Amino acid sequence: MVTDTEFVLIVSIPDYTPRCYPLTQDHVKVGRGANNHLRLDNQAISSRHCEFSRDVDSGQWNFRDLESTNGSKSNGNRVSNRPVSLRDGDQILLGEEIRILFCKVRKFKNLELEEIEQEIEVNPVAAAVARQVREDSEGGLTVRLRESED
Repeated sequence: MVTDTEFVLIVSIPDYTPRCYPLTQDHVKVGRGANNHLRLDNQAISSRHCEFSRDVDSGQWNFRDLESTNGSKSNGNRVSNRPVSLRDGDQILLGEEIRILFCKVRKFKNLELEEIEQEIEVNPVAAAVARQVREDSEGGLTVRLRESED
């Protein structure tokens, strides 16, 4: 039984393990600078690179570039400072190196193995993220975005 749905960003940086960042706020700024909610310390990223925002009434997530030096793409299309709507599974590229997968995570409660009627293929990135989340929760290290100062 599905009990809750939330969205996450799975961030892939070359030579690093992908990391999962739950979108727990309605507005998330991404960049190299310390004032961002999600700080990515990489030279391809501008100090204020992009932002994700959720419309409180509709629940729709949007993405826009903040006039970054190296630009942003959503599903291969250049993104300007005009917001584009996001859907589950959208792929975002920051500069030429940083890949972000925007995806929906469904939480299950009281799920019995007998309820699973089909085999499920496991995506290796999803498996790595699941391992990270499990290890973080077992070790008491929950990955969270920095709280907004707005």
